[in-house]
Amino acid sequence: MSLDQTTAQFRASVIQKNSITYNYHISLETKSYRGLAEVNFTLNNINLTELKIDFTGKITAPIVLNANTIIAEQT
Repeated sequence: MSLDQTTAQFRASVIQKNSITYNYHISLETKSYRGLAEVNFTLNNINLTELKIDFTGKITAPIVLNANTIIAEQT
């Protein structure tokens, strides 16, 4: 899934400006990399029912949101 203009504008409206931080934990394995991406941000509106996360890769580990594990839907 590529990020379209409508989705980008929606994200910009619900995420507090300059609140996003990223922490990456990456290790080199025999023929590939394994890693964890931690993304922290503050929402302007806590009443959201859905916030889509897009990524590139083969396998995703469960997503943890405020200590709750969420199973990613593959689209």
